[in-house]
Amino acid sequence: IATGANEFFMLRPSRAAALGLDPGETVPCIARSQQVARPFFGKDDFADLVDRDARVLLLGVADYPSASARAYLRAGEDRGFHRRFLTRHRRPWYRTEARRPAPILFGVFFCNGYKVVRNRSGAVNLTCFHGFQPNVFGAEFVDSLFLYLASGPGRQVVSLAARRYGDALDKFEPGDLMGAAAPDPQKLSELCPGERERGLEHLGRTGETPAWRDRFFGEIRSSASARTVVHSVVLPAIADGSARGSVLR
Repeated sequence: IATGANEFFMLRPSRAAALGLDPGETVPCIARSQQVARPFFGKDDFADLVDRDARVLLLGVADYPSASARAYLRAGEDRGFHRRFLTRHRRPWYRTEARRPAPILFGVFFCNGYKVVRNRSGAVNLTCFHGFQPNVFGAEFVDSLFLYLASGPGRQVVSLAARRYGDALDKFEPGDLMGAAAPDPQKLSELCPGERERGLEHLGRTGETPAWRDRFFGEIRSSASARTVVHSVVLPAIADGSARGSVLR
């Protein structure tokens, strides 16, 4: 989600309470990549950010703002936020995009390997992350796909889609990940539930996929060319294309 004015739209819990906003007028939101430090980000992790009074509440005012919200919006107009590049093209100017929380998040900028996160928090995200939304065919493979994306072989393949900048800085531009390859659903289904759960548990505990999972994904890549994977699909085949503008959708 691109707000056009993060300093106005992203609130600390203490600020939202002081303004008197109704609970339904804010949305749980990951605002910065640094707010997510581990491969899994759950409800407890988000609650910890709330306890630390981090900026994790996105203003999400509906058609009929409360009196408190109207006062805050007027204060925003007094400061010119309604005339920013993005806000001046919205009707009304304060309505941000409506997105579902993405179950897999990709860091936009990275050095020495991209950040990929299994998001179980129910929080949406700003543009510090690209979000993957599975389609009806891909929904059952989210955890298996996440293991692939976090594995050594998966990283080698998916990193091919990144742009290279100076000082070892890489970036996934909008659309880059749409060309990334992943094992097809039939191959991912070979990961039985027990194996998948053991792989996820190991990743959560150590920060790395287990060696036996890397071997599984490595066998898929072993006879592949530099930019393709055997038994592969391009990620959009299992991604939801209905969310306009999201990178993996």
